[in-house]
Amino acid sequence: MKQSCQVGRLRVLRCLGRGGMGEVFLAEDAVRGQLVAIKCSADPAARRSRRLAREAWIAAHLDHRAIVRVLDFVSAAGMDYIVMELVDGPSLRELCASGPLAAAQALYLAREIALGLDHAHQRGVVHRDIKLENVLLSRDGQPKISDFGIAAMAADAADGAPSTLNDFDADAVLGTPRTMSPEQIHGDAVDARSDLFSLGVMLYELLAGVSPFAADSETVTRLRVLCDEPHPIGELVPALAPEICDLTTHLLAKEPSRRPQTAREVVARLARYG
Repeated sequence: MKQSCQVGRLRVLRCLGRGGMGEVFLAEDAVRGQLVAIKCSADPAARRSRRLAREAWIAAHLDHRAIVRVLDFVSAAGMDYIVMELVDGPSLRELCASGPLAAAQALYLAREIALGLDHAHQRGVVHRDIKLENVLLSRDGQPKISDFGIAAMAADAADGAPSTLNDFDADAVLGTPRTMSPEQIHGDAVDARSDLFSLGVMLYELLAGVSPFAADSETVTRLRVLCDEPHPIGELVPALAPEICDLTTHLLAKEPSRRPQTAREVVARLARYG
């Protein structure tokens, strides 16, 4: 998409970011009289367009302070666009670029993200790509989960959804290797506990400033997620409360049954320290 162009009622101002699943632009909505973010597919092919439509459908059914709000889904000039609230701060990846956060801030962010995940999970939505890059920070410090591009929704929660709601490539393993759960890497069916594993990776990165599994290649990273136990976070952050060390370890358990079973449980455990 060209910058400084018109898309229906939207005047595109500049590019905010590009990723594998699409591009995000700053735009002015003439009807709403506000600045918004709009996302379009990086590939206008029909399959990409369907994925954008299902992302908009899923995200529009979520309404929580810790989730980026979807305002509209529009088509213009043969392209589809998701219109979203503009979050005017950095991603958590950018926030952590200079090193780990103070424990109090990291635990606050993790608790808010867990609240957002609980809201999504209660509505049958599994994000499947929780990572620092996909959480944006508003100017007042509120984290907001973004990019539901590969999210899945339980069949019993998808009444009235498009028929292509969970239409992915049958053999594709979707996600980011360093934050994917073992079951996601295996290509197995995933539930809310997979997002909790990814939340554990995020919490580890916020507190320690390093990834528990990242390696020089995606193949080795996947093997580390499947086979290796991360370095004990208590040794990297000695002042960390033992209960938070235990929570991080439990979130990163290889077997879903050994992790916290709900995001609400994670919220309760984090609430004692913030």
